[in-house]
Amino acid sequence: MPESTWTSSYLVKSIFRKNILVLVSLLILSVAHAQPGDEIKMQADKLFKEEKYDEAYKYYSQLVSNFPKDPEYNFRLGVCMIYSEPDKTKCIPFLKTSAANTAEAPKEVLFYLGKAYHINYRFDEAIRNYNEFKKTASSGLQKKLLVDREIASCNSGKRLFKFSNSCFSLK
Repeated sequence: MPESTWTSSYLVKSIFRKNILVLVSLLILSVAHAQPGDEIKMQADKLFKEEKYDEAYKYYSQLVSNFPKDPEYNFRLGVCMIYSEPDKTKCIPFLKTSAANTAEAPKEVLFYLGKAYHINYRFDEAIRNYNEFKKTASSGLQKKLLVDREIASCNSGKRLFKFSNSCFSLK
């Protein structure tokens, strides 16, 4: 075997080994880098499914800060805020962000956006979102979330506010 063939063959093998070593190193670094975010997501999902919204809140807050347009994270953060945030107005922007992406948003997003409006005494907007939810949700999901009861509650709230406003204006 001529010396030039041997050196070029050796050179090719050496370069190939170095490239493989670099690729393996990059792969290990990317996997190691991705794990903390995956652990946060797994913990947040676990707590959300267990309906431990207070605990899940901090994880979804972190995920939304890293992925601000993600409809699932915005939805879940909004739901956590409904049940655990003292300032109930703060959940609305996150649920609206999720609802704006109809293709990727969870199917319950309009129900929870309605609920967010409802607990903030914005009854007409709540009813509108509840009715939009009813158009696409299965009857089983509607029964599970008691959407008709929520609509009736909003209508009662509207009547109560109307009555209380007329009572106060008499004085």
